[in-house]
Amino acid sequence: MKIFCPNCGIETKLYSSCISCKFPFVMDEPIAESQFLKQQIPSSEYEILHEYEQFMGKSLKVVDKVNSNSSLYVSIENGHVSGLGVCSRKNKDFLLFLKIFFKLRYLKSLCLRGSNLNPFPDEINRLNHLEILILDRCNLNQFPESLVKINSLKEFYAKQNHFIFLPENFGDLGSLEVLNLELNKIEVLPDSFGTLKSLKELNLRSNEIVNVPNWFGDLTSLKELNLGGNKLSSIPVSIGNLRFLKKLNLNSNQLENLPDSIGNLRSLEILHLSHNKLKTIPKSIGSLENLKELSIQNNQLSTLPDSIGKLRSLELLELVSNQLVTLPDSVGDIETLKELNLWRNKLTYLPDSIGNLKALELLQLEENNLKNLPASLLNISSLKGVIWSKNPLSKNNSVLRNLAAKGVGLFPMVIKENERPFAEIDMSKAQIREFLVKLAGPDGCQYNGVESRCGGKDYKYSREILEIMKVPGKEQDKFLKVCKELGGYCDCEILMNAAEDLLGEDTPW
Repeated sequence: MKIFCPNCGIETKLYSSCISCKFPFVMDEPIAESQFLKQQIPSSEYEILHEYEQFMGKSLKVVDKVNSNSSLYVSIENGHVSGLGVCSRKNKDFLLFLKIFFKLRYLKSLCLRGSNLNPFPDEINRLNHLEILILDRCNLNQFPESLVKINSLKEFYAKQNHFIFLPENFGDLGSLEVLNLELNKIEVLPDSFGTLKSLKELNLRSNEIVNVPNWFGDLTSLKELNLGGNKLSSIPVSIGNLRFLKKLNLNSNQLENLPDSIGNLRSLEILHLSHNKLKTIPKSIGSLENLKELSIQNNQLSTLPDSIGKLRSLELLELVSNQLVTLPDSVGDIETLKELNLWRNKLTYLPDSIGNLKALELLQLEENNLKNLPASLLNISSLKGVIWSKNPLSKNNSVLRNLAAKGVGLFPMVIKENERPFAEIDMSKAQIREFLVKLAGPDGCQYNGVESRCGGKDYKYSREILEIMKVPGKEQDKFLKVCKELGGYCDCEILMNAAEDLLGEDTPW
């Protein structure tokens, strides 16, 4: 039995006041959800909902707003049904009920996610107050043209259907602010699309779009734009008109270049350009003063512009799988940079200026041609991890040894690849986390608040998960095996002391 607030209709746990809207009320006995609905909405609306509940054999849950994670819910506003979430994949009679729902003329939000809506009922245009419509995974082969007549619509979600094109009058949805049509088969966008002046979020990821028209620059209210996973070879110069844009995803296209106008996106915070065919980046990218995240993985870059150093807000720079031979000295000017990923390039050296990256925490250098590391790396007190496998680095590299002594996460690689044993290794911090990741498994754990990334995933290490080391068995055997393997490279007593620091006094030796 549940209790509901007579003011806002939200399920509550208190008899004296609503935990949601704080409306004071007194209720001698809790009432059933269906009884509450009967009291709060007109009988005509209640009969529609009650008939559907009997048809489905399930009760509608009362919520305060559109619940995208639920397929069966109702919300109430000003004494009327304002939100409805229903779903049926198999029942043929569902479409008959759907037409009845269109009589709920005060409906503002409707979620039909996962329903089989072929053919789509045109009667939906009766809902002239509808603001939010969710049609994800509804097996729609064509875009329902009747939707274009609902000019009150502000948010429309229809991902993972089978749309190939949009109606020419799509621009009539002039109130639209959020549009998600990802995972369809759309090839061309109608010209009227450019009249959607209120659009703030647009997701067209994973379609078949070949060309972005010039009118895209007319969508001047856009804050988020996702065009990843299409077939774009270029983007128009007019993209620079989107001065409020904060997130731009152009991953997994066929882009060969970017227009200089991209530097006009002064509000941009996140820019994803991975999995394209880019050989150069325009100098104007240095004008993106608010950019925090730049990902240009799996392209064909051989150089970076000096202007990269002007990205004074950048925290993450990912340049995995390119053709970079060196980095510009200006990279050391990015004092906010926390993570630099240079995995799988052709780097032969790093500039000394890299030591100026005072905020750097993780440096990934796997699969390059590095024979030495600059001593300036030792100046970075924030550095927690350097991943340098598959480089022709000298086995006696003094920088690596000193980084290990500083507690940077190089263990156990730096030890096992050294020709002579270390006289002393400080392992009280993070050096052993590399193999602890493997022991802890995909759930990870946390040790002294240290975080790292391994295999593209973030891991945290904690004392709790290491309790398994106290119990004889396979996991404990793995730990002892690591100790044994490293015995010829360092004083094993030091390693065991580090284990005691992790496990406490109750160690297996």
